[in-house]
Amino acid sequence: MKKIYFLLIGFVWSVSALHAQLILTKAFNEPIPGDAFSEIEYDSTALIPRATGNNQTWNFSSCTQSTLTASASFSASAAVPQASLFPGTNLIQYDAAGTYTMFKVSTTPTTQVEMLGFYDITNSAPSIFTNSAIFYKWPIATGTTYSDTFAGTIDMGNNTTAPLTGTITTLGSGSGNIVLPGGSQLNNVLQVKSDLTLRILFSIPPITFTQTVKETLYQYYHGSQKFPLLTQFDDKITLASILGPTVDVGFGISVNQNVAVGITDQNYNAQFQIVPNPAQDVIQISFNNQHNEPVEIRVFNALGQAVKVESFGKDTRLNTLLDIRDLPPGWYTVQTRWGTQTALRKLLVN
Repeated sequence: MKKIYFLLIGFVWSVSALHAQLILTKAFNEPIPGDAFSEIEYDSTALIPRATGNNQTWNFSSCTQSTLTASASFSASAAVPQASLFPGTNLIQYDAAGTYTMFKVSTTPTTQVEMLGFYDITNSAPSIFTNSAIFYKWPIATGTTYSDTFAGTIDMGNNTTAPLTGTITTLGSGSGNIVLPGGSQLNNVLQVKSDLTLRILFSIPPITFTQTVKETLYQYYHGSQKFPLLTQFDDKITLASILGPTVDVGFGISVNQNVAVGITDQNYNAQFQIVPNPAQDVIQISFNNQHNEPVEIRVFNALGQAVKVESFGKDTRLNTLLDIRDLPPGWYTVQTRWGTQTALRKLLVN
């Protein structure tokens, strides 16, 4: 049953920057058809921070990368025939495990995203919510909080279903700095905390028993990325039966692949400058190439897509102009790569 639960918290959140304060907004960051998101899992033997509140520093520098990855992509309902089983669906998340998660994106009565259920592709099994789960309401900033209840049925296989009920509470729980694996630090980070409880009632006459899943999810957002920089979860699954409760606990950390790729081979002490910043038309990039290696500059948008790629020679000192007049306003990440090493800088285009 653990797989089913993870589907319920698998939908990713998003973030933007507004006047130097992070805020979740529909207009800037709500997932849309065509979006894709990947994470790389990390392990840790050290104490992982869970502090909430303002002016925090969350330190994940002790975490090490594992070999596990997870990915999701988004499509319109017209692209998935099974969406007809979930009236109101207009956004679908597909994960590599073989599940469609059905969402209704709406602006009334509030601007929100509701989960309508999910469909197990391998087993052709729909699990439908009769009372949808509101996963988030726009906007979310530090101090914003809301709760929702949901209910429905879940497919158990062999043409059987079981009733489920649950609650979800979301809080803009903190702000501050994050130290990522590898030691790089990003400032002006928003922490969003979600508490989810899910109860499934099993019935095998004359015996009934319940499974209760509780998870606390922490996600950290930065204006340079559409999707979370880092996600951390703690969960507890309790199966109550006549033989007594069985408890399973879990913990995990995953890092946005756009960030994780850089963690592996990144030299955060590399010195390169971008001026002006913020910018409108042209930026000047200065870089010391001490080992005379080929240099490449890439500009990524908030979706992690490379929107500009420029290659240069092996000069010791790079001082070049880059035309950005074709870039829409927003946050970008400028990556300088030389040899096998990279360094990143944020860029705000007005």
